[in-house]
Amino acid sequence: LMQLQANKLIELLEPLQPVINDNHIIPVLRNVKIEIKDGFLTCSGDNTEVNVVNRLEFPVLDELSFCVNYQFLFKILKSLNKQDIELSLNNGVVFIKHKKGSFELPADNVSEFPIIKQEIYKNKATAVGSDLKSSLKVATKFTLNSDLEAFSNVSIEINESIKIRSTNKITLFVDEVDGSGDPVHILISGQSCNALQSLINDNKTEILYNDSSVFFKNDKTEVMIVQQNGNFPIDMFNKIIENGMNSSKLKVDFQDFITSIKRTSILSAKEKFSPLRLDIKDKKIEFSFDNVNSSSKANETIKGKFKRDLLVGFDHRYLLEVLSVFESDSTFKIGENNFFCIQNGNKFGVLAPTQIQE
Repeated sequence: LMQLQANKLIELLEPLQPVINDNHIIPVLRNVKIEIKDGFLTCSGDNTEVNVVNRLEFPVLDELSFCVNYQFLFKILKSLNKQDIELSLNNGVVFIKHKKGSFELPADNVSEFPIIKQEIYKNKATAVGSDLKSSLKVATKFTLNSDLEAFSNVSIEINESIKIRSTNKITLFVDEVDGSGDPVHILISGQSCNALQSLINDNKTEILYNDSSVFFKNDKTEVMIVQQNGNFPIDMFNKIIENGMNSSKLKVDFQDFITSIKRTSILSAKEKFSPLRLDIKDKKIEFSFDNVNSSSKANETIKGKFKRDLLVGFDHRYLLEVLSVFESDSTFKIGENNFFCIQNGNKFGVLAPTQIQE
């Protein structure tokens, strides 16, 4: 028998959303494992690539362990919010009682839930949780949506600092965050990266790793991630980033720039190959979009300055996605081969141009 406020359980369950897939091919992995043992209430999720354990102190003598559908349980608890609830297990059914009624959910046997073998980790590192979280959140926006190659992964290089790299072949991202540890180069999938950034908090994060997995510990949250195979093209990546950092500045108001892109690209609909054109000259930037399928056009002009006249095109979707994860005090640059670059501190993003007709 478990008695607590619904929101306490919500706090444990909510970060597990990126990990638990309600459509997973393995039915038990659509569940959350809930356990009371050794003075802790623990919620666990697994998708075969990421395993997460979230816990809080819960000084109850009775032990309890069961698996239940994550989505149903989460929706029930959200509807109850801060209400006191009583949660119990009887004959394979989970009972959730509140002051006006109750819910019943079928429970699955915990023996079917994956048992994570105890890995031996000889290498370790530490990182500032807030910096790592921020960097990983941006990195997920730059990954290729594919599991077939290293470009779909996020590279984590640990040494005297921690470097995060990701790319989808059209955009590139690199960041250097506070932290250090035993030298290693780790690859995790973009999906795992997205889950990780939602799970860690702003405090110190301990990182343990071997050749097959990496383990992150942050306060009362533990995340084990399977490493990906492949070689991330670091040398090529670094060359592009270095050229970008040495590029010339594009001087323009950040918010004006984003607003004009959004407004001009309204006519894009689902067009995949119609680039947004930027015509830079006479201390102005003219944005234009031509939807040939609907015979519609849009243009807009704002103040902006570059060292030379330039006509260039970009995929507006990628451009907006890159801009969405950078702060308003970021610096714009246009580099070799008209690559668009954006920098804020150690964070650096690059977007390749698209071909346009002059």
